[in-house]
Amino acid sequence: MTSRARWAAGALDLTGDIKAASEHLEIGRVADATGLSPETIKDSLTRRPITNPASPRGALCQPFARVGDVPLWSHDQVKEYLRRKAALDGTETELPLVSTVEARERGLASTEEIATHFGLHDQTVRRWQRYDETYPDVVAKRDRDGRSGPPEHVRELRAVLDWARARGIEPTASEALAV
Repeated sequence: MTSRARWAAGALDLTGDIKAASEHLEIGRVADATGLSPETIKDSLTRRPITNPASPRGALCQPFARVGDVPLWSHDQVKEYLRRKAALDGTETELPLVSTVEARERGLASTEEIATHFGLHDQTVRRWQRYDETYPDVVAKRDRDGRSGPPEHVRELRAVLDWARARGIEPTASEALAV
């Protein structure tokens, strides 16, 4: 399956209807309106659709229409992206900040730590987070214990383990097996 087939299958074909096509946004105008790079938007076309309703990029992963091989997005899709982004930005500040010690005591783990528990690459876990709306939500931000960089998002390890086991995915790390 080509990348075109992946996104074009569900897009309304406006080839030959320039008037209708002109009412939609091409990739450059979507990039201008959202602040995303054109490459980031194009990248979404080569991947599975994002089904998490909270993910801003999920609003843009399937173009509304096309003219030949040129994807077009509706104004409503851009508005939905901006709405989701604003909602996500609003929740960002509401997450409590926990210390490394407190996170360990509460059984909270970062994406990288979760990947280690399953013996997987962290990008695999990030795909679970991005594409599966049932994946456990972030519950806090953990400081980096003196290291530079933004706080890490952490989730309840028990909830992630339960989620994975319900899908037949078992952890490999001994400390995860004990949870």
